[in-house]
Amino acid sequence: MKDIKETALYFFISLIIVSGVLFWVLSIPPEIGKLIISIMLGLFIYIGFIFFLCLLNYIFKHAKCTVFNVFIPPSE
Repeated sequence: MKDIKETALYFFISLIIVSGVLFWVLSIPPEIGKLIISIMLGLFIYIGFIFFLCLLNYIFKHAKCTVFNVFIPPSE
C-alpha cells in the first residue's frame, strides 16, 4: 500500500510540474514557445530512448532465459 501511495504522490507532483511548465511555455510569445516545446520534446524522446536501452541492458543481464535450451549465465 505504501508503494501505491508513493507512486500516486510522485505522479501528482510530476503532473503539477508539467502543467506549470506547459502554462509558462504557452504564456510566452509563440515563436519562443514553439522552440522551447520542440527542445523539451527532443529531450523527452532522447531520455526515453536511453531509458529503453538501460532497461534492455538490465533485462539481458539479469534474466535467466534459455536460448535453444542452453542456459546463458550472467556475465559478472
